Amino acid sequence: MEYVELLKDMWSSISNYFNYHKILKENLTTLGEKMRRLECREQDINTELENAQYNRRKKAKREVENWLKEVQHVKDSAQKIEQEAGERRYFSRFSFLSQFEANMKNVDDMFELGNFPNGILIDVHQDEGNALLTAQLIGETTAKRNLENIWTCLEKGEIQSIGVWGMGGIGKTTVVTHIHNRLLENRDTFGHVYWVTVSKDSSIRRLQDAIAGKINLDFSKEEDEKIRAALLSKALQREKKFVLVLDDVWEVYVPREVGIPIGVDGGKLIITTRLRMCA
Repeated sequence: MEYVELLKDMWSSISNYFNYHKILKENLTTLGEKMRRLECREQDINTELENAQYNRRKKAKREVENWLKEVQHVKDSAQKIEQEAGERRYFSRFSFLSQFEANMKNVDDMFELGNFPNGILIDVHQDEGNALLTAQLIGETTAKRNLENIWTCLEKGEIQSIGVWGMGGIGKTTVVTHIHNRLLENRDTFGHVYWVTVSKDSSIRRLQDAIAGKINLDFSKEEDEKIRAALLSKALQREKKFVLVLDDVWEVYVPREVGIPIGVDGGKLIITTRLRMCA
């Protein structure tokens, strides 16, 4: 009888062993499937956020940012338990299966929480620009006539680029400052207005950074000037209509190489310079 009981105990142990590993294998498969589903949702959300990062009118909701952080924690935990299962680094089978169930529940919960019915982006308050301080133009002066000539050119749809050049101190910046302020009063017609002062020691990269700063575009981690130009152009094109003022330019910059899409969807460029070749 003792021999029979011993065989029963051995068979029970063997049966429990195989049942445990069968359940463990099934749980590993299920956890893997759930993780792949969660990662697909994570990738979709990251793709949407990447596409939106060049649209300065939108940014990720804080709950979305927190969700992405929590997803990473869940992924780390799932990877750890999968590794432990593969290496069989556990003391209690029952406790380990309980951990598996807890991990699978966490994955399911995160997947459901990743369903944002009201979207993952929130509107960003827009800085529409402020009028710049400048001297008043009185009477029928040359400066005032130049101002009206420039304004007439801006109103003509076929003119996308205007150069204002002349020696220092003749009032180029003053005239264009008045243009800038008038543009702000006519946003419905001209769209966004950006003023960038260009330093004498500027470069394509510095100019790109200065313009990007005006439209809240961050591509500081991107080193390639051509890629930066493409990103800047894409961001500006989202504005549909805009006027970019580059004041005090000292070098010739090709708008396309910088990333300024003039002539595309209403984009216009105004340059002030002392050098005729830059106008």
